Amino acid sequence: MMTRILLATLVVALMVSFATVASAQGMKKEAKKEMMEVKSVACDPQCGFKVQSHDEQELTDIVIAHAKKSHSMDITAKDVKAKMKPASSKDGKKAKS
Repeated sequence: MMTRILLATLVVALMVSFATVASAQGMKKEAKKEMMEVKSVACDPQCGFKVQSHDEQELTDIVIAHAKKSHSMDITAKDVKAKMKPASSKDGKKAKS
């Protein structure tokens, strides 16, 4: 009887371990996919500033710095996120990841 309980406990522990590893790998793939998508933010056409990046944090930091330096504007990361768009190639098609 004790052997069956120990065996059942071991099986449950292994199932939980495998499920945790599989979940973590899925999250890594999703994060990698998000990092691979090129996003862009463009300023007013009169300014001509445009930046693209795979990294949203990098993009946000650059846009905030540009707004402050070139336009004396204080904008938030939320403002930048609202202006982010998938980067496009010159022919208007979405850039490949």
